[in-house]
Amino acid sequence: MTSLEQQQRALLALIKKRSLPREDCDEYLRHVGASDELGLVREIALWWRALGIERNCPLTAKLLRKIGRFEPAVESFYCRHATSPYMEEMAVQFLEAMSVDSDPLMRAMAAFELAMARVAQGDPREFVIEWDRDPTAVLTALRMGDPLPQPDGLHRTTVGGAQSDLRSEIPIPG
Repeated sequence: MTSLEQQQRALLALIKKRSLPREDCDEYLRHVGASDELGLVREIALWWRALGIERNCPLTAKLLRKIGRFEPAVESFYCRHATSPYMEEMAVQFLEAMSVDSDPLMRAMAAFELAMARVAQGDPREFVIEWDRDPTAVLTALRMGDPLPQPDGLHRTTVGGAQSDLRSEIPIPG
């Protein structure tokens, strides 16, 4: 190991379960990589990200929990992305990542929540979100703890732009 920067990058790689180049693997890093404490550091880092996501992306987090993907999604996001240390910025990064998810419902929910956050921060654009099922029924199911509705065709939600009320096209339950 030749510099503090390299050592810090290597430690971050270990925490994020990334492989290290052979030249970066000195005795200290091998020891850390095999330690129980590394697992604890990973657990704390993931807990912190999960807390930020639940507080700043409540709809997306609730949907992920409902379909049993919350913890894997948070871990995958943390391990694959350079995440901001600021919860609000990290939440936007998470929503951006989830808005390209393979599940059309997850994509729509993350895009919807991201659009609402951007408009709330003054973004003047209009965002159109396409859903594969009725978004009002999805939000109601999440709020009430009911089963999610099945896909039933194309639904569109508009957030921002000429709309002055985020609730004008889709009533948000609660």
